[in-house]
Amino acid sequence: MIDYLTYYYKHGTEPFRSLSALPDEEVIKIMEELCDDTLFGARFKDPIQYMRNRRQTEQWVREEFMAKGGATSGGLSDSNGAWGIQMDGETSS
Repeated sequence: MIDYLTYYYKHGTEPFRSLSALPDEEVIKIMEELCDDTLFGARFKDPIQYMRNRRQTEQWVREEFMAKGGATSGGLSDSNGAWGIQMDGETSS
């Protein structure tokens, strides 16, 4: 069972930006730009399958997060990756 989830993002950029929040056409364009033969870029060779897997995984993580007492927070819906955790009556995100 997973007890901790770590989220990394590039220094100087806004956290919790997600490909899943973008329209499919824009996602495919971004993945075409990122696709190459490196370990990082190879996952984008089949953008439709990648996004299908990603959205299934995000749904699973969201459900597990909520089951462990998490609560969505902020102005974005939880389908856009805005999650916080309820602790002692306070919400942090």
